[in-house]
Amino acid sequence: LINNGIEYTVAHTVAIFECLVEGWLFPRWKTYNHSAFRQIIVTIGLTLLIVGQVVRSLAMYTAGKSFSHIVKVEKENDHKLVTNGVYLYIRHPSYFGFFWWAMGTQLLLLNPITSVAFAYVLHGFFSKRIPFEERHLVDFFGDEYIKYRRSVKIWIPFINDDGNN
Repeated sequence: LINNGIEYTVAHTVAIFECLVEGWLFPRWKTYNHSAFRQIIVTIGLTLLIVGQVVRSLAMYTAGKSFSHIVKVEKENDHKLVTNGVYLYIRHPSYFGFFWWAMGTQLLLLNPITSVAFAYVLHGFFSKRIPFEERHLVDFFGDEYIKYRRSVKIWIPFINDDGNN
């Protein structure tokens, strides 16, 4: 939790704080056994959390040595374009997984404020990071990446899928 940067730590600290404060001030908000709506939200949250974690883990496993948490700005000798496995269906599956995992955590905790805040912050982060990374992937792999980018979607809401960033 601490090794992922101050923003990540702050986001999760605020989420935990929201959960605790709302649970203390409005305990019925945090109990889902009395409300079908809350049960649905929690079920959606748990599903997103699991799907996000599975997809992110598959992305890291499939990419192997080509996976990095840091965007590469220079192509390394063993750097290859990964288009198999989960990458057949989702462009940037690690980002997809993280986005939906994070959203799932907030829905599972029934955190209305940080659900909106996470969506906003994650959208801002990925709407900058993905175009930055894709510029380098085009430099590294040229037409091969452009063709891949045209055929595989990102699947994160409101993130430009066409590569014209």
